[in-house]
Amino acid sequence: MIIASDGCVVTNWGENIFTPVYLVKLTPDDVEWKKYSIYSFENFNYTRGFEYKIRVKEIENELCGIQDSDRITFYVTDILEKKVTNSKGIPESMVYLTEKIVASETGIPNNELLQYYIWKDTYQPSSWYYWTPIQTVEGFDYQCGFEYRILVEISANLDDNLKITSYSYKLKEIIDRTHTSSIGLDEVKYIIPY
Repeated sequence: MIIASDGCVVTNWGENIFTPVYLVKLTPDDVEWKKYSIYSFENFNYTRGFEYKIRVKEIENELCGIQDSDRITFYVTDILEKKVTNSKGIPESMVYLTEKIVASETGIPNNELLQYYIWKDTYQPSSWYYWTPIQTVEGFDYQCGFEYRILVEISANLDDNLKITSYSYKLKEIIDRTHTSSIGLDEVKYIIPY
């Protein structure tokens, strides 16, 4: 098995959940890199910038996930080769596009010092949530008193071990901007922003 010198992040079936993945060739003859969650590997310490050739023992999981790659855990028995290189043919890090409704007001969640956007997803518009601090969405010139429907690009930033360290946000499009007071802001929920 070969693990590429860089990984990427995927979203789980269109949800707002990011999972870091290793890019893997099961045999040296494979042309395409397959994506396997970093959590599918045991006894393995990965560092970006190195390509690994490893020997694994496959352990079938009793509680299967939705994807085939969730059904197997790879226990690394040997590292046969570890070399500094840029693996060839790996995909660029993935970004996630999502549509959000941003409220006409901002808020301060419990024990926070910063103003946060208040948002809800267009596919699940029943609840408002604190999203991310004001000024962190590149290109978004927010004005209080307007409710926005925006398309945002979200990307996860990874450390050398492919753990998510932070997220970056970039405005792709303002779909709608309406001068109004958003309804239902009396019960804003707090979640960890992604």
